[in-house]
Amino acid sequence: CTSVQITNPGQQAVQNWQLKFNLKQAEIDQSWNGTFKRQGTEIIVTPPEWGRTMQPSQTIDLGFCAKKLGRDYLPSQLEVIAR
Repeated sequence: CTSVQITNPGQQAVQNWQLKFNLKQAEIDQSWNGTFKRQGTEIIVTPPEWGRTMQPSQTIDLGFCAKKLGRDYLPSQLEVIAR
């Protein structure tokens, strides 16, 4: 299992953000504080309704548990996308 903390370091609220990362040789079987959708090796996480607007200095904790399917199972290339 892994936990990711997303913090808004800016001076303004960020709305409709998402987390994107690669997960090659693992399959998510549990998650919290987000909807995790796979597109190939890419995972897109959309926060729940209560977390879609992140205020300045606010931190949101989300995460998942996954089954290892090979040696390259760690999440990589994490990126927060503000839409």
